[in-house]
Amino acid sequence: MDPRQSLLDLLESFVPYDSQENESSKKVKDFVLTHPDCFGHSVLPGHVTGSAFVVDRDLEYTLLTHHKKMNMWLQFGGHSDDHPNVVETAMREAREESGLDDIRLSILGNSIFDIDVHTIPAGGQMPDHIHYDVRFLLIANKADQCTASTESNELAWIRLEDAADYNARPEFLRMVEKVMRLRNSGILSSTHDHKP
Repeated sequence: MDPRQSLLDLLESFVPYDSQENESSKKVKDFVLTHPDCFGHSVLPGHVTGSAFVVDRDLEYTLLTHHKKMNMWLQFGGHSDDHPNVVETAMREAREESGLDDIRLSILGNSIFDIDVHTIPAGGQMPDHIHYDVRFLLIANKADQCTASTESNELAWIRLEDAADYNARPEFLRMVEKVMRLRNSGILSSTHDHKP
């Protein structure tokens, strides 16, 4: 079986939130279809990455990392490292970068939560390249002790209503808005989180 098929299936069922995300979704699909090695870290002009938007059980806060290299507040995420399961990549990155063990999929399960395509500036031996980022919504217990990794300056639980004070980029605020709309609709519940 083609290792890309699982991701292609997820992309096929994904419904973009707005025109920007629709364009990003198309770019990810095209890239995956034309690059059999799309999950490789060294693949250029870019590669598939997995991210986790972690929220608390009451859907009032998100856990962010102040990323050293990017010098900004971001959700957790990173390279697939040739692993085709982007859900597992997102879960791994969230656990490694937060120090939390008990992080679970939300009621959305392994459905894609958000998609973004963005350029990463050159660093080390890597030139500027593109991250075809596939994002998932995860739940964690705000009371659990979290620990910043070496990639982070610090971690913080941020109220969703205050998120724009930490990162005002439209693609970030889109995720915040999605969670707030889900919270207000009552679709998500702390009693409906899923183990991976």
